[in-house]
Amino acid sequence: MAGLEPTLTKEGVFYKNPLSIDDKQVIILEEMSKKEHFGFRAYNKLKADHYYHSAIISEEIGNPKIHVILDKEKPVDYAGNLNLALFKAHNHVFNKIIKGNLEGEIKSNILDTTKIGKEKFKQAKLKFDNQANLSEQKE
Repeated sequence: MAGLEPTLTKEGVFYKNPLSIDDKQVIILEEMSKKEHFGFRAYNKLKADHYYHSAIISEEIGNPKIHVILDKEKPVDYAGNLNLALFKAHNHVFNKIIKGNLEGEIKSNILDTTKIGKEKFKQAKLKFDNQANLSEQKE
């Protein structure tokens, strides 16, 4: 996660940026589930400004049926089913936040409040724990 230190909290997965000067500088990634929008968006906790990127998932279109992932009404990816579309949309926004952190002057912390973010954290932790156990058994 590009040098960010993840911690599971009750709100979600908190990624501490070691370069952050202000611990209150947090970009929150959340799920959108409204009738007209479905996907992910992010906003700055201090300013309540929406972050530049979001990922809206279209209804199924075409033949064969696909979901298109849109950022500012521009297609950025597609998927053959909703679960894959959700995964790709989450990755799109998360990666844009990371890229903005690396290139921008403001080094923000990130709070991922999404189900996918929490699941990714749990899977990464499980994988890390399994690798640590295997290393111990080899010694």
